[in-house]
Amino acid sequence: MKPNMTTVEQVQKHEQRLAQMSQQIAELDAEAESLGNEIAVTLAAGRDATVPRARRFEVRQLRTDLTEAAALLEQRLATDREAAGTAEAEKRMVGVVRAYGSVRQELDEDEAKAREAAVSYQVAAERVNDRYRSLARLQAEAGALADRFGVAVPDFPSVVIPAMREGCAAAAMTVQGAGFIDHAHIPRATEKDEHGLRTRRTYEEITGTPAYEIITAAGGPRPWPALTERQRAIVVERGQQQAQEAVTMQRFAMEADRSLERSTL
Repeated sequence: MKPNMTTVEQVQKHEQRLAQMSQQIAELDAEAESLGNEIAVTLAAGRDATVPRARRFEVRQLRTDLTEAAALLEQRLATDREAAGTAEAEKRMVGVVRAYGSVRQELDEDEAKAREAAVSYQVAAERVNDRYRSLARLQAEAGALADRFGVAVPDFPSVVIPAMREGCAAAAMTVQGAGFIDHAHIPRATEKDEHGLRTRRTYEEITGTPAYEIITAAGGPRPWPALTERQRAIVVERGQQQAQEAVTMQRFAMEADRSLERSTL
């Protein structure tokens, strides 16, 4: 299925229309409130309020019609968003597969480079050690000549051993700190509903990716599944418990008020 640009354009068009309708509803609410004030003032002055009342009735009817139309448009918009999201998801899935193949190949290449770098480090470390061994052999050679022929021993400048050299120690620490991970688990981000009974994915674990943008544009996570019969029973039971607790708290409050009144007599 190819991405349907017409559907995307429809979503944008419906979003704009819905925003206009919301603005119109707000304007109608403001007008209805203003008419209510006008009616109150007119009646208080003993005048006929038929005209503003008729207009308020008309405004309320317009608001009802517009609200119903907005609700239908919301449903259509949700359908269009889902269709556009599905098209974009299929398009992105192709890109994900291609990107996965490319990154997998790059991983193999990087592994080879890491191996080459490790060998280079090993060679460099052995070269440093050989240099120091050469210095030690030269000192030993001078000592042997001095012992055998009685010639003066040169005053060789001291040299720090490789293990204690700043650069060598830093290189060793860098290599030791460059370990390889043994897993890359990305836990799924989830959330609970207002009852704490249902769970759904939020997809926040992929925040910042094209896929997350597609999901967000389509309306976000999946709608909550309908409550099961058992879950509905739990909600009803909790509601009854809360109502009973509210009655009990009100009774305690009333008894506390009576006790306070008796104590002040």
